Order: sequence, then structure tokens, then C-alpha cells
Amino acid sequence: MLHLNHSLSAPKPKPNRIDLAVNLLPERKMFENTNFINKKTTLIYQNDARTLIFEDCLFSN
Repeated sequence: MLHLNHSLSAPKPKPNRIDLAVNLLPERKMFENTNFINKKTTLIYQNDARTLIFEDCLFSN
């Protein structure tokens, strides 16, 4: 299971908005009609799009 606070002492740099937009485009289209993507996407600190989606699914209500 992934944990958002797995590295409090060494936070990862935030990906820039361009990287997020490019990396999330296919996954956003896949999930755009569901509740799996919340409004905090830009706050997630990992660049891997599949990890982003997985964390959103785990931690959004």
C-alpha cells in the first residue's frame, strides 16, 4: 500500500504543471467520468502517472 507521508524528512520536489498535464492526459481521459480523480492532483509529489492515479484512488472519498 502506498503512503502519502512515507518521506516526511525528505519531501520530493513538486512536478511542474506541464509535466502533470502531459503525464496524466491518458489516465484523466480514462477516469474523467468517475470520482477517482480528485481536485488535489497538483499536490501529488510523484511523476509517475499510474502512481498518481493509484494514490488518488486510495485517498479520495
